[in-house]
Amino acid sequence: MCIIYEERINCVNRLNLFNKDMNKFELRCSNSFDRSQIFKDTAKDLVYKIAKQAPDSRGFAVERQKLPAGSSVYAMANCWKTMDHNMCSSCLVNAAMVSLSCLPSTDSRVMNAGCFIRYSDYDFTNGPDSDAAVDTIFSYVSYALGAIASCALVIVIGFCAGRTVYRRKNHKRRVKGKEPFLSDSNRSLQILQFQFSTLEKATDSFDQAHKLGHGGNGEVFKGTLADGREIAIKRLYIRGRANTNEVYNEMDIISRAQHKNLVRFLGCCFTNTDSFLVYEFLANRSLDSILFDPEKKTELDWNRRLGIIIGTAEGLEYLHKGCQFRIIHRDIKASNILLDLKHKPKIADFGLARFYSCDKSLISTAIVGTLGYMAPEYLAQGRLTEKVDVYSFGVLVLEIVSGVKNSEFHPTETFETLVINAWKHFQSNTVFEIIDESIMMEDVGEITRVVQVQRLLENP
Repeated sequence: MCIIYEERINCVNRLNLFNKDMNKFELRCSNSFDRSQIFKDTAKDLVYKIAKQAPDSRGFAVERQKLPAGSSVYAMANCWKTMDHNMCSSCLVNAAMVSLSCLPSTDSRVMNAGCFIRYSDYDFTNGPDSDAAVDTIFSYVSYALGAIASCALVIVIGFCAGRTVYRRKNHKRRVKGKEPFLSDSNRSLQILQFQFSTLEKATDSFDQAHKLGHGGNGEVFKGTLADGREIAIKRLYIRGRANTNEVYNEMDIISRAQHKNLVRFLGCCFTNTDSFLVYEFLANRSLDSILFDPEKKTELDWNRRLGIIIGTAEGLEYLHKGCQFRIIHRDIKASNILLDLKHKPKIADFGLARFYSCDKSLISTAIVGTLGYMAPEYLAQGRLTEKVDVYSFGVLVLEIVSGVKNSEFHPTETFETLVINAWKHFQSNTVFEIIDESIMMEDVGEITRVVQVQRLLENP
């Protein structure tokens, strides 16, 4: 059955007109009759029942009642979706009374502009009774939802179980990979091996809050061991067993060199994924972090700066002459000079350092270092002698006196370097002009003599 209801009326008069239409019913009664009282009573009960149920069931109700003779009575009520609860109830009550006027006809249909109601002695609903239909649909939906939920639960459990197994296996693999291993050269050095778990715990899993700094070769973290000792952990960017030659070189050199002005090497840790070197922790960190900071540089009066110069010179003298194996550092600069609580200097970072023989003044090697600190003859000819460190130390002395970083020295109209600028002031007897303004001029003569010594370092 299909009903098309079209309105072309003013919206203000719609409700009144609709209420009038609700009282106009179209009635159809069948030509077959059942004059038994049981049929009449059953039909009345069902019609009034569905008229009462439908408004509470979104405007629709279906009922079936069996008769003693084996037949049944079927009834259905329906309100259009534009009807609210009260309008649906009113429409169906009126339709029910009109519908029952067909008795004893076995089939009655009533329709108006708002609702439809019908009873019959055969199943015109094309299916089981209302409760059975609802139960069947509900059961089907329940089974479907249950099946979907079960499948989803199985998938989630499988995913979680697989993820847990993967993590456990991967963790075992990582833990196995993080256990330190020793190469033949490392065994011969007799160096303390730290467990990775010890370093991880000391740094809270290498939390960024413990990071002291980073450079081209790696990053440095501050750690605290279980006994309270503070350490500096250098995590290198070089990874794997095949690429640890430079690391072993640094360990080999620093483990053989023991001096008050050299940073103390404590041990190492190698895994399949990372390489770590462990040093003593120095509270004031690197010289450049103080010397080139406009606010912190005031901590460095002349006496402290002179102490740093002398201490660094003593450390270099030990590397060049006092150590069992003579060593060239090749990267002396402010960032590689660490300061303890009393601002005593210690030379660090021996990654580029090399052993050398005093019988050989020219060694075939790659030119490495930091631009601005490398000796001209080393850059031009690759001549590797202790003078390479001496020249770098001379540049460092100038930086300590002037408070200016060599790579950031930019005079207004020339392309002079800090070294050339200092030489010009030395020749014109105006050395006091390059002295850091934050230094109290207690003894300009002593500072001038230091600059004069620096000139000898640049031209040994």
